[in-house]
Formats: sequence, C-alpha cells, structure tokens
Amino acid sequence: MTWRAEHDGYTRGREPATHRRTVRLNRKAGELEFHDEVLSPTSHACRLVFHLGPQVSAVLDGSTALLSWLDRTAVLELPMNLVWTAHRGEEEPPFGWYSDGFGRRTPTTTLVGTGRSGGRNTASLVTLLRFDS
Repeated sequence: MTWRAEHDGYTRGREPATHRRTVRLNRKAGELEFHDEVLSPTSHACRLVFHLGPQVSAVLDGSTALLSWLDRTAVLELPMNLVWTAHRGEEEPPFGWYSDGFGRRTPTTTLVGTGRSGGRNTASLVTLLRFDS
C-alpha cells in the first residue's frame, strides 16, 4: 500500500519549495517506509520531525532510534544525511510534549533531523520504521 502527499507551504520570503512525502506499507515485512523530498531550485535549510507517543521510549544512536512501548519494540532508521537530536519535555523551545487536553501536558520524545535539501541537495530523505515480530 502506498500513498503520497505534498504541500508548498515554504514559499514566504524565499524561493518556492515543495515538500513531498511518499509512504509505503509493507505488511509482510512489518515495515513502514517514508520518502521525503524538498523540491526547489535552490538549497534550503530543512528540518524533519517525528513526534512519538507518550508511552514510546526512544534511544537515539546516530541516525537510528530504538523504540519500545508496552510489549512492542521497533527500529526507526532515520535519514543519515541529517543530524539527529532527541528532545523530551523541553521548555525552550517547547519540544517533546503531548497534550490530551487544555492545560495538560505529558513529556514525550520528539526526534529532530536538521540539514539542507533542494537545489543540488535534492535527494529523497528515507526513513524506515521496522517493527519487531
């Protein structure tokens, strides 16, 4: 199963850029694959963010995150051409929070990848989520 979406929300005050994401589900292999592209004639700073649920524990090692929750585990292989950081319950800037209602928040993990894309740097940023059986 495959689906694709794109938007051009990065056009204010600079060269136009389109973000395109293609997602493929491989049920037999237990994998979910994301392909992100920034299409632009010039290079742009970019940031790719994955917000994890409050029950998900994440250990980031370079561009690999080991995920666990309840009785499940998974590996998230992140694009190696970005620099990855993990944030949990941070105030400035506010990263790593989940809110199930107004005025309530629970610390959770947000994975942030930064780098450049577009222009000559246009390449598919590939993320693979592999569930353990």
